[in-house]
Amino acid sequence: MINDSGAIAANAAIDVSKAGAGASDGTIQLKATGDITDNATGALTGDNSGKLMAYSTAGKIDLTAGTHAVKTASLTTDTTTASTTDGSIKYYDSTDLTIGTAGGQGALVAPSTTTAASAASKIGVTTVAGGANGAVTIRAGTGGTHSLDVTQAIATTPGGAATAGGAVILEAGGAITLSGNGTITTTGNSTGAGGEVLIHHSNATAGAITLGNAITATGGNGGVGGVVTVINDSGAIAVNAVIDVSRAGAGANDGSIQLQSTGSITGAGSLTGDANGKLMAKTTGAAGVANISLTGGGTGSASSANKMATVAFSTATSGNGSVQYFDNTGVALGTAGGAGVLTTPLGTVAGTAAPAISGATTISSGSYLELDAGGAISQSAILSLGGNLWARTTSGDILLNGFTNHLGGTVSLIAPLSAAGGRKVWIKADSIKVGTVRPSDASTTAVGITAAQVTIEAPNGGATILADGTQGLITADAPLSGTTPALTILAEGIIGNPSTSNPTTEGLRVHMNGLVKVVTDAAGNNTIMLVGDNTVQPKYEFSGQLGHRSVRYNGAEATNAQLTGALDAAYLDIRNQTTETRESGFAKENANKVLRKGVVTSAGPGQTAVDDSKGIANMGSCDGSFNKEELACQ
Repeated sequence: MINDSGAIAANAAIDVSKAGAGASDGTIQLKATGDITDNATGALTGDNSGKLMAYSTAGKIDLTAGTHAVKTASLTTDTTTASTTDGSIKYYDSTDLTIGTAGGQGALVAPSTTTAASAASKIGVTTVAGGANGAVTIRAGTGGTHSLDVTQAIATTPGGAATAGGAVILEAGGAITLSGNGTITTTGNSTGAGGEVLIHHSNATAGAITLGNAITATGGNGGVGGVVTVINDSGAIAVNAVIDVSRAGAGANDGSIQLQSTGSITGAGSLTGDANGKLMAKTTGAAGVANISLTGGGTGSASSANKMATVAFSTATSGNGSVQYFDNTGVALGTAGGAGVLTTPLGTVAGTAAPAISGATTISSGSYLELDAGGAISQSAILSLGGNLWARTTSGDILLNGFTNHLGGTVSLIAPLSAAGGRKVWIKADSIKVGTVRPSDASTTAVGITAAQVTIEAPNGGATILADGTQGLITADAPLSGTTPALTILAEGIIGNPSTSNPTTEGLRVHMNGLVKVVTDAAGNNTIMLVGDNTVQPKYEFSGQLGHRSVRYNGAEATNAQLTGALDAAYLDIRNQTTETRESGFAKENANKVLRKGVVTSAGPGQTAVDDSKGIANMGSCDGSFNKEELACQ
């Protein structure tokens, strides 16, 4: 059907089905300058292999009222932005559907010499009006086997300046797949925003949504990014290609990517919206495998193509609900989701069906969160994890101290040491158990807590910071310089076991030569036991001083970082030496120790204190005097 000046109303059946053992269905071709529409009695049929081509040069296409069943459709409007005319496309099919290539068929020639084939072949779905006038809505059937396959491009980029891209809605009861050349592009023109995209699998019968080609919802030059929402009511989401919601030029904001499914959300496709774009990924399945793994095609941050600014993750399964996310830049764990205004033919609203979530949540003890970022990792929302936390940055700080996070498992946080820029790690949680294994691959490299400066914060050290020597290592290599701490401990109570018979192995494992800062540092029943390599020695500002907490390293008081007088130096050295003597059963003779600021003391007794017959002898004594920072016998 060709109308050179006017509309086409398909209000009755057009059936091009094959019969019996026929090889293939035929093709329906509708071309008009005006609208192409139908009513309830319309029925375009060719469901086995039939094709539909609908093309309006100056109107809209709305084939939603009838019961249509074709295998492949291509739909196009050339309605311009300047015309302000509705050039949108809506098509509902009752079975499975492929967006592909159709038209250009037929050999008949009209008396006017117009040929059937002048209803030329069209590819995919295209509008150019932009905004609401350029929107596209495609629905396959509602049954569980009624799939929607997009094998040719859907494009709604407007021709007029300062115009938003047209929205795209795809819905099916069966699986939905973007494959072949099946991209979706809703880019705005100049300052126009990227068009919104909503993809929805609606049936309770499981069916995957597979995004095998790019979805581009970017702003024009100066425009903001769009919102892309993918919802699977029963099944998984595979992100195998780019989803880009970036702003462009002087555009104010990136858009949002919202992924929600009952099954797993996985894939190597890249997610882009790096200035201030948001990513929400949520699985709602209560049992079985419903994990999230979005690597951006990389093995870590350096090779990942993901670039989002704010991320939020949630899984609800009692099974595998682990979350793995790699980003080439920095990320903030914050609030995302709840954006979008599109409504599908079945009534699903993007912003309502995929509501906002905050931070990161996993339920089961085996469900970990693993983040690998090329920049800083921060939070503006709480983490509540049933399992382990592992995070690494190659060029930024890791600051997870905005909330008292819940960590059901271990924690490993890896940031650059001093030689690589010297970054900070700060973790605040109701439980801190330093990790020894990376959860995703069980490797024992890049584990523990590592940074130039490390802060661990818990409401009660004795109850919530595990320190029995079986946990991972805290490496903090900030050098001793002024009052800048390498390790800061913000926790009340005892950490470790001061009564242990294994003081060199039972405690909080550390590797550091710098300053330990303790908050609060008031004296009380709140000793901190540190253990580690004897080739290094943590320094504690108030070591050996009354009125302050005791920090011990391998059983002895940590080296005092701030001793300035010989009396204090001698007191501490004698105290430590006496402890060593009694524990080892023999005296150290004239054991000199060089302390900070050049103070040298001789703390050992002047003669052997132990022999085979006497056991441990008492140390000599004298009446001492203190004059001008010197300790001497009268």
